[in-house]
Amino acid sequence: MLPTDTEIHIQDPTKAGARVLHRGTVAATTGEVVTAAFGDVRFALGADQPIALFFEQKRKFVQQSARVAAVLETDPRLVVELVTTGEPVSAEEREFYRISTVSAEVEADVNGEAGCALVDVSSMGFAIIARAIHGPGAVVTSSLRYGGKEHQGTVCVQSVRDIGRGLIRYGLRYLDDEASAGNLKDGLRQVSLAVERAMLQRRSGNS
Repeated sequence: MLPTDTEIHIQDPTKAGARVLHRGTVAATTGEVVTAAFGDVRFALGADQPIALFFEQKRKFVQQSARVAAVLETDPRLVVELVTTGEPVSAEEREFYRISTVSAEVEADVNGEAGCALVDVSSMGFAIIARAIHGPGAVVTSSLRYGGKEHQGTVCVQSVRDIGRGLIRYGLRYLDDEASAGNLKDGLRQVSLAVERAMLQRRSGNS
């Protein structure tokens, strides 16, 4: 059961192949029925439509299937009744192999915070250590610097973990939709391959 005032996110069903999340708040919960309000939603929902929910549970970012029971309000905000199905599962699953970049001296800038240490990287996302506060589902701008090149684009916060000393570990996923700009997608592939090659060279003693 989701408590009242829990921050919750719904996935835009019109963005096939991309996790585009919209933030809202739980207004009430009765059994498996969740009433939630969302602002700035630009897509329509209908009764019995399946939808994916995302929220934090025990300090983990999780996903749960649901269906729209009723649309109560559409303007100025979207208010819906959602019926949850099944159990929440981790939303931090990595469909793409990520490579550790701790020793690769790769840095990222995220929403203006410069010099965030890059922890790992894949062709579709990466993890950083930062100080600024970003909530799960937040869409932020980012750039990576490696090998004298800079790659910029838009990412979505998938996971948040406080690691102490004012530092937060974020899992970020590249947004492959019209919100994206720049060359970050190509940059992620290039950085992944370059870091992997450098790692293999070190292990073989050819570096």
